[in-house]
Amino acid sequence: MKRPQVLPRFVLYNALHVPLQLQQPGGGRVRTLLSVDEKWAPLAPGQRRPVHWPDATAALRLSLRVSEPGWSWSGSVDVGGGVPGDLFVKVRAGG
Repeated sequence: MKRPQVLPRFVLYNALHVPLQLQQPGGGRVRTLLSVDEKWAPLAPGQRRPVHWPDATAALRLSLRVSEPGWSWSGSVDVGGGVPGDLFVKVRAGG
């Protein structure tokens, strides 16, 4: 008998040289954990992790910011459209 394979619907990859914080607008920070027992942590440079949404019933929108003082949250981006591919978001320092 074959066992079913469960795969994440969304996987995030940080191609920047700085850690990123991720959030679901109105839902809280997005978990990018390999283990359910891990605490929330920024997505490190070069890291690839599955997404765990704070509120799976809300719109699957994503905002991010550099995990360093002075950075603002990006506008939210709809990632629930079901079309795989790369997503590019411009980030800037707050002020």
